[in-house]
Amino acid sequence: MKMLENKVVVVTGAGGGIGRDFALAMAAEGAKVVVNDVGASVSGEGKDAGPAQKVVDEIKAGGGAAVASTDSVAEWESANRIVKAAIDAFGRIDCVVNNAGILRDRFFFNMSVEEWKAVIDVHLNGSFYVARAAAPYFKSQNSGSYVNMTSTSGLVGNLGQANYSAAKLGIVGLSKSMALDMAKYKVRSNCIAPFAWSRMIGTIPAETPEQKARVEKLKSMETAKIAPLAVFLASDASADVSGQIFGVRANEIFLFSQNRPVRSVHRAQGWTAQAIAEHEEALRILADAATLIGMAASHLSLVIDPSLLILGGPLVGTGGEVLERVRAVVSRVIPRPPKVVCSALGEPAMPAGSLLVATQEARGRLRQQVRDPQSRAMESPPAAPAGLLNATA
Repeated sequence: MKMLENKVVVVTGAGGGIGRDFALAMAAEGAKVVVNDVGASVSGEGKDAGPAQKVVDEIKAGGGAAVASTDSVAEWESANRIVKAAIDAFGRIDCVVNNAGILRDRFFFNMSVEEWKAVIDVHLNGSFYVARAAAPYFKSQNSGSYVNMTSTSGLVGNLGQANYSAAKLGIVGLSKSMALDMAKYKVRSNCIAPFAWSRMIGTIPAETPEQKARVEKLKSMETAKIAPLAVFLASDASADVSGQIFGVRANEIFLFSQNRPVRSVHRAQGWTAQAIAEHEEALRILADAATLIGMAASHLSLVIDPSLLILGGPLVGTGGEVLERVRAVVSRVIPRPPKVVCSALGEPAMPAGSLLVATQEARGRLRQQVRDPQSRAMESPPAAPAGLLNATA
């Protein structure tokens, strides 16, 4: 039996790109699909019934069942019609894939109110409207699944996308709330952050050699690689998976961490602005380390408690004076100077008892290295960039 046999799935923004791949994959696994797409441009302009109908025709040609919907997700009434299309055509609804989206990229200081609202309306409000329209049906049948598309633009941040980033991070909050509110009805909600080349990111500037190289790397990441995870999350096989954030990059699947405090500083007598200022350097060093961890999740590790500081990674340099400086700074936060130990994470080039410190000048080079997928496959770590200092305890 196919994984989605007898299930009905609504996929918004399914006329092309990732959404089309989702619709085709869902149908291939036995689902009846509502292919929703207004047929607009990337910026949300225009309307064309052709893209949605073309995907419907592809599904039917493969022996599947599908209907087209050209209603907008950005308005409450039309979003209800999308869900109603599933009920009218197939008698039920089992999964909503909130994939519809547009872009109106501009730097924050130049962004118009219209550009802000247009993107929020489609991504965030649209996800709420369609999900909310399906909720009564999910409740009454005591089952259902929401698959919501987020982005690293929201999870991490990106230039020129304040509207898109805010919407995509808002979707994460919405998904978590839906997971909590609908749990007693056996309804789950999860997010996917895709890493793939699609029409939505086809406008990335590619003027410098570095930008062109990045674009070519993105082009090798196919949108079809994301569909299997969406199918799984729509199926009964994921009955115990809810409130999570996943990522897909080619043949890799990520599970993102949930937001939690990474470091706290306690002062028995309370804090004043002056006391915070005196601790500023120590707090900055710890924050910088946490930032590096976020940029290079599998390359660096950091664990701190009142008696132990562990900071490790594959890049090393020289400079014995750094350790004493860091010890002095951290001791302002931790009354007793911490013991410093290295976690090599399987990297033989990091000797035991080492501390990796990145200066301001080195961060850009480190960021570039850790973002390069090939760096994980290197047999030996690259030479340390200038500014990376390895202090031996």
